[in-house]
Amino acid sequence: AIISDTSLYGMEERQQRELQRFYQRGGNVVIVMFHGIFAVPNELLGPLFGCQWRSASYTRHEFELTGAGAALLGGKEGEVVVPYTKGSFITVPPGEALVLPNSTEASEETVVALHQGANGGNIVCL
Repeated sequence: AIISDTSLYGMEERQQRELQRFYQRGGNVVIVMFHGIFAVPNELLGPLFGCQWRSASYTRHEFELTGAGAALLGGKEGEVVVPYTKGSFITVPPGEALVLPNSTEASEETVVALHQGANGGNIVCL
């Protein structure tokens, strides 16, 4: 299932639970952060999908692949994959970021993350 942040935020609780059950049965869910609604990672993604993501910022960077990103998407760790662009950042646990800002600061703030559920479902935020 692919859904925008605004659609998820505006969903009735019944619809959110249906999406949660889909994920729990091994379904893949992609959340596209078109509008950067900070309440989506902060209030919805954790309770619905069990990920520990938090809204962090909205800023501009070059982005490079992490080891997890290179394994999933192809390419080499550290390779710049997205030139200078803006994004809605979320803070994620180590290993869940697929790209990171190309900077000297160590961070788990990213614009693309993957959380793998116990039942085989995946939640991706981009």
